[in-house]
Amino acid sequence: MAINAFNKVDSIDNRKLNFLLSAFLCGLGLNTKYNMLVFATLLYFFIFWISYHIFRNLKKAVIDTLIYCFISLVMFFPFMLKNYLLTGSPLYPFLTDIFPTTNQFAFKNVSHFAFRKFFYGENLFQILATPIMVFFYGVENNIQYFDGVLNPFFVIMPIIAIFAMKDKLSTVLFLFGWLYNYFVLFLEPVSARFLLPSVPIFAYISGKYLSSLNLSNKKLWLLFLPFLLFNLYFGGKHIIDKDKWQYLLGKISKDEFLERKCSDYKSIKFINEHTPK
Repeated sequence: MAINAFNKVDSIDNRKLNFLLSAFLCGLGLNTKYNMLVFATLLYFFIFWISYHIFRNLKKAVIDTLIYCFISLVMFFPFMLKNYLLTGSPLYPFLTDIFPTTNQFAFKNVSHFAFRKFFYGENLFQILATPIMVFFYGVENNIQYFDGVLNPFFVIMPIIAIFAMKDKLSTVLFLFGWLYNYFVLFLEPVSARFLLPSVPIFAYISGKYLSSLNLSNKKLWLLFLPFLLFNLYFGGKHIIDKDKWQYLLGKISKDEFLERKCSDYKSIKFINEHTPK
């Protein structure tokens, strides 16, 4: 929602309202999920760019950016304060080298590059390609393959769109989305769900391009068919999962189902049952 409001800042109608709404929603996002920190940081730079693009005034662009930062960070402040009081670090578990934590049980961040190289034998090129590969061969419940899969439509169509439309704002949004994906790569293990904030951006670019083509319904169906089949294939695997049906029909217990689906379940169950309360 923050990026949707941000996208409308460029329009004349309700520019101030959309600006304030985007900043407010950005702050809410920061309180919701930590990977929004990456998103917000990039958003600040693009707010500066779009303000300068509209008004051609450096001072106003700086002021607009500072106002945007202030609103979003005021929204984020209670969460940072809570984190600081509990762990000694306002951004725990991130940036612990800059904001040391007083929590004796805090874990140390491990290089995700080293992790993937050591455990999966991946080279640098494979690691750098992971944000793209999520859209093509992710696997549900498999950490090595991003614990999920996104539709390749959101990679292919936006690339076609920015070259076909040559629209400056769409290009900026496209870069924004991929910068976010690659910033995530350096902060935490790449997982499909961590890249979801970029999907609405790519969907917007794709939709804008397709609407500009004025295609007939028949041609649109032909265009979407491969991607719909991809979704049906991926979703179908969940529908025909025999373990889920066996559990729903009462043929296996909850414990049996969780043991099949969660490799850590036995360990977690043991800890829960034997840890003093």
